[in-house]
Amino acid sequence: MKLILIYFLLILSSTAFSQEDKNPNVELPNFVITGKDVIVVRRVEKIPADIVSIISEEYLKPTIKPEQLEVLNISNPVERDLSILDSAHYHRGFISVESGRYKLPASQINYTFPFERGMLRGRINQLNQLAYVNNSERQSIFGALNFNYLLPTNGMFLPGTKFTLGGKHQRNGFKFFGSTNPDLKRTLNIGTVNAGIQNLFMKQFIFEINFAGDFTYLDDAAFTESLFSTNAFARFQAENFGLGVKGDFQNQFLKTDSLKDVSANFVFVRPTVSLELFDKVKTEFGFSFYNSEGNKLTSLFAAAGIEIAENFVLLGEYSPQAEFITAGKLMRDNFYYSQQTVNNIFLKKKNKIKAVVKYEYDKYYQIDGGIRYYKAENLPYFINPNQSGYFKAATTNATKLNLFLNLIYHLGPYGIFYASFDYIKIEDSNNKQIPYYPNLKATATYGYDFKNGLSADLSVNYFSDMYADLQNAEKLKSFFNLGFELTYMLKEQFLLTLTVENILNSKRFLWQGYQEKPFDVSIGFNFFFD
Repeated sequence: MKLILIYFLLILSSTAFSQEDKNPNVELPNFVITGKDVIVVRRVEKIPADIVSIISEEYLKPTIKPEQLEVLNISNPVERDLSILDSAHYHRGFISVESGRYKLPASQINYTFPFERGMLRGRINQLNQLAYVNNSERQSIFGALNFNYLLPTNGMFLPGTKFTLGGKHQRNGFKFFGSTNPDLKRTLNIGTVNAGIQNLFMKQFIFEINFAGDFTYLDDAAFTESLFSTNAFARFQAENFGLGVKGDFQNQFLKTDSLKDVSANFVFVRPTVSLELFDKVKTEFGFSFYNSEGNKLTSLFAAAGIEIAENFVLLGEYSPQAEFITAGKLMRDNFYYSQQTVNNIFLKKKNKIKAVVKYEYDKYYQIDGGIRYYKAENLPYFINPNQSGYFKAATTNATKLNLFLNLIYHLGPYGIFYASFDYIKIEDSNNKQIPYYPNLKATATYGYDFKNGLSADLSVNYFSDMYADLQNAEKLKSFFNLGFELTYMLKEQFLLTLTVENILNSKRFLWQGYQEKPFDVSIGFNFFFD
């Protein structure tokens, strides 16, 4: 239990300050979102279904990791973070250092300062990646600070309301080692500041308001983007009837040497009405409106959830939508993107539907599977003109079909297991596969605690062949990526780690010309302190 609790605090800190850009507006493969190596599979996480929309992505992709389940038996999830801090085995901070064949070194320091009804968290980490092919070395440094405060759940004014304030910044230094000029350097800065207020505790009225600023800029070229956004959600719920509204406003400011200064807006509003029938059926209906610089999309919205049996639900949604994809988001998705004439893209997903069957049993396992489908206008994708290594963005109309299955098993003394399988068919009007989308994608991980201070994780992921061009003439080969990690608790405050990546030494390319790391092994330690 001590080991599991320590792991939970590690995950809690890293989740708050994830280096990944959680960017729901970019329709690109998950494995290339950050332009970083694929090493091991990300585990799915769980979230209570009663605080999200009927079929939201948060519901289908829950947010508590399986290894946390033993310590999260807390009746009030709103106070979960603060309750964990009362544990006798909680440590406020930790330092980790890791070195290996291509890592010299990687280090991280986290510290959490709890106070009555709140906490302050900070994180700094650094990576110095050595070259595995000529000019493939990379350096990055990341810092984050986050503040949370929770009003009492038994108070008279907005009980259970959570206030957040935070920011993070990452600086990435690398070379275009897969290009015609492999010595060319780039220093990419990615930063975010955010503030929010949320209440999911009150039964009759819940709401959330978030303000954010995303900043993307280069040190060695004229490219600076500031993207400010405000999104809000509110719902009034009577016994069997509810009224809700959801909205998003984004304002882009872009300066480059290839385009005139750009200022553009994006607006989204969706009012909804929800009904609950027979305590087994939940429905929601509404109207969606999207607008950006004269580009518009209006559509109906409908969703339904049916409880077929205990813990067994059927979910369906019809929700055409538009997304605002900016030049800065494209650069965050592909670090080797070369800005040209694209300042922003108004992506339309017409006839978008989701259907899901989901079953879960207490904390032990969850199974969900289903289908996603839409027709896209202005779907962005990356191309590598003349295999130069400087990627451009293009758009096309396409149809996407995604069949998926997710499995989460918490097997008690037999460990934990997670697996995800996806069949993805995304083609243009000429039946050509969109570049950098695999048809098949599978991930799996198994973790086991040997109860003697030793624990192990074994992970594997698979990507089928992908194309690097819309003509489907240039193919990137399929690959398996197998890895494992061993952790040994030498003392309660000291862990030793051994990590092995790409055991099969697969030659992997997520972007044409840019090889991912070969076989790698590293050792390290984690030290916990108060």
